[in-house]
Amino acid sequence: MQIVKNALEKYVVSNQCCKDAGVTLLHRLHNFLFSYRVTPQKTNGSSPYELLFKHAHRARFTLLKPDVNVNVSKQDR
Repeated sequence: MQIVKNALEKYVVSNQCCKDAGVTLLHRLHNFLFSYRVTPQKTNGSSPYELLFKHAHRARFTLLKPDVNVNVSKQDR
């Protein structure tokens, strides 16, 4: 829990470059929480999002550039 608190303080509260760009505290908090939720954890190799919804997060870039390995393995069947 301390790691999350330290990262939250570093990323959200004391991020000077975002303050200069006019990004609000709420926007920085949303960005931090999103990145935390989709990042795989060391203990189990899955992100909190995957554990909750039972599938990987599908972002816009994921849809634009699909995983080639998945497509190749589907064709091999």
